[in-house]
Amino acid sequence: MATTRIDLLAKPKKNFQENLPRASVYWLDEPPQQPDSNGCYVLSPRLARLSHSRELNRSFKSDRPSPIWVVSESALKAVASNRVIQLAEAKPPSREWLPDRSVYSEVSEQAKHSVPSARVRQLAQPKMRKDTEQQSTQTDGSSFISEATLKAVASPRVEVLANPKEEHHSFHHDRHVIWKVPEASQCLAVTEHTLKLATPKVRRALFEGYDPYHVSEAAKQATASARVTELSTPLPRKTRPKKV
Repeated sequence: MATTRIDLLAKPKKNFQENLPRASVYWLDEPPQQPDSNGCYVLSPRLARLSHSRELNRSFKSDRPSPIWVVSESALKAVASNRVIQLAEAKPPSREWLPDRSVYSEVSEQAKHSVPSARVRQLAQPKMRKDTEQQSTQTDGSSFISEATLKAVASPRVEVLANPKEEHHSFHHDRHVIWKVPEASQCLAVTEHTLKLATPKVRRALFEGYDPYHVSEAAKQATASARVTELSTPLPRKTRPKKV
């Protein structure tokens, strides 16, 4: 009997790692040996070599044992060349460098004995303003206004700009918290249906026998309109026939 495609696909996938533990991160070149009497696998020569610690390089030197080390005799008797002496000198500061100025200024003797001229004394006096002098005489705290300012006449453009901006004709101010109720509303008689609608709906708790999944008889006998039926129908592009 010939093997069909269905028979091929029905066969389970072969487990190539059966009885081959992969506890190490290294991939083994060959399967490990059979376990001994204690049930432990024997390491291969490759894993045994990788488990050894890495040896230090032959030219490796450990940290200096002491901050004081021995200086050889030749280094003690060495004479530095002119180039080495030149490089050992400290770098001089720039010619344009100036040291920090002292906090206390030094006044020369000539400046101490100098006599200011009349012009220097005049410039040293604080500037006095008429507005400041007259404003200081005001006792009520109001600002001083000059005579020229009092007699000034505003131009038509300034008068137009001085007018406050008018409110929009559709603007409504905030309603007052307390407003007057008209007499007609005070004498109005409320109907029974209005009282029924104004009464809050009372629902019992679950432990009092309330069933949130109860459907009323009116809802069971309701008939959906054509528009509701149309809206509840799924779109054709989102539906597909059921596979048999």
